[in-house]
Amino acid sequence: MTAKEQIFNRSYTSYFRSCAAFARSFVFDKAEAENLAADALLVLWQKRDDPEVDVERALPFLLGVVRNKAMNFLRARRREQEALGRAGEMVARELELRIGSLEMCDPAMLYRADVNEIIESTLSSLGDRTAEVFLQSRYAGLSHKQIARRYGLSVKTVEYHVSRALRALRRSLKDYLPVIAVFL
Repeated sequence: MTAKEQIFNRSYTSYFRSCAAFARSFVFDKAEAENLAADALLVLWQKRDDPEVDVERALPFLLGVVRNKAMNFLRARRREQEALGRAGEMVARELELRIGSLEMCDPAMLYRADVNEIIESTLSSLGDRTAEVFLQSRYAGLSHKQIARRYGLSVKTVEYHVSRALRALRRSLKDYLPVIAVFL
């Protein structure tokens, strides 16, 4: 099994449930949601050699594919209802609402608020010193040596605080890491 195949297998295991839940929130049908999630993962497999698709950080890509497939499914359902002449006003409005929601949905933005909230709560749970050192390192861009001078710490102590914060963030953000890996 190649490295890309192994990464894909991990992606399938990691992302299938998230993709199915996302699809289900729009199509309201568990079996169809699972089909859409499987189809999205199939698209990921087909694009595994495409340099623009990062298989290791696939969640935003997959959610975009699920979004598009869910829109297509809902549009087909709307056409079916219209063709059968059973598309009551209520059903038509509901389908329009779900399609509109999907059209306005940006999968990359879905997790931004959640991720920021988790980062803030995780850092606040680590204590002021660890949070300050981490923020100076990652957001202010200071070197460990600069931080050590600023707070009167040794470089090893700064390294400890940064490592401690990163470990805690990895644990608390394990479901979101593919989306936010570029920030850490």
